[in-house]
Amino acid sequence: MASSAQNTYHRGQGLHAQGHGARATLAAWAAVLLPSLLGLWLLFFVLSHGHMLHISHSALSQQRDDERWLLQQCVTDEFYHNMKQHSSLCDDLSTLSRSSVLLAAVQHVVNHTYLCGYTPCHELLDATVA
Repeated sequence: MASSAQNTYHRGQGLHAQGHGARATLAAWAAVLLPSLLGLWLLFFVLSHGHMLHISHSALSQQRDDERWLLQQCVTDEFYHNMKQHSSLCDDLSTLSRSSVLLAAVQHVVNHTYLCGYTPCHELLDATVA
């Protein structure tokens, strides 16, 4: 009779140990999967924002190239004085031409970085609710 009680006791421990093994396996998977997913998210975040930086830098460089002719015209006194009330355009262009294209592109990326990707979270929420 004692051996029957011992067998029941050992079988109970076996079931408990088996449940503990499943938890250990789940924890091992989580220990591998979560850092892997975080690493993938970080990689995609860096790649997408690097792409945003490239696009922004290219657009700003093109804009500066397009404004170069106007800036050259603004240097001449005759053109500047003929602009009259629009002469502030020449002043703004002169100030803008001295700023860094790269820093302006970085500022654009930072201003357009959202927790929910390329779209502000409140817009995504509004789209799902509507």
